[in-house]
Amino acid sequence: MSQRDVTYDADDAYEYECLRCAETVRATGHPGGCPECASPMRNRRMPYE
Repeated sequence: MSQRDVTYDADDAYEYECLRCAETVRATGHPGGCPECASPMRNRRMPYE
C-alpha cells in the first residue's frame, strides 16, 4: 500500500467545526449549518488554505 492509498468508509463520522463560534459536531455527512449559530461548518480534517 502506498502513502496515497487511503481507505474510505462512508459510514465514518468526522468532526466538523463552526467557522464563527467553534462549535464541533461529529457527523457521517456534512451537517450544513452550525446547530448553535447557523454559520457554515468545515470538516476539521481538511486544512485551511
